[in-house]
Amino acid sequence: MMERNLSLDILKLSMAFMVVAAHARFLSELSPLGEYLTVNGLFRIILPVFLIINGFYFFPVLVREAHISWFKKILFLYVIWMCFYIYFWFSLPDLSLVSLTKLSMEMIFGYWHL
Repeated sequence: MMERNLSLDILKLSMAFMVVAAHARFLSELSPLGEYLTVNGLFRIILPVFLIINGFYFFPVLVREAHISWFKKILFLYVIWMCFYIYFWFSLPDLSLVSLTKLSMEMIFGYWHL
């Protein structure tokens, strides 16, 4: 098991605030240039950095060949959050093929960000 990395935790926390600021259109009411430079500039590093951090934490799983236990943990988290959001995504107006297909696609791919 990996130990906590304080510098990565601080980076992830600051990037979480950047995600909120990007979705809130940070500086849009004060300066169009400031909004453009932050939302379309600085905040664009968020996704690649999160992916690099995920790879950093996933590498020991690959080395230990613990894919199955890792996948079970991820599947468990997915199921928990899908159950948490079930009120929003579960809709079956009729038993038509289209409705069943939409529901099964929602179950497979998840509700919005899930």
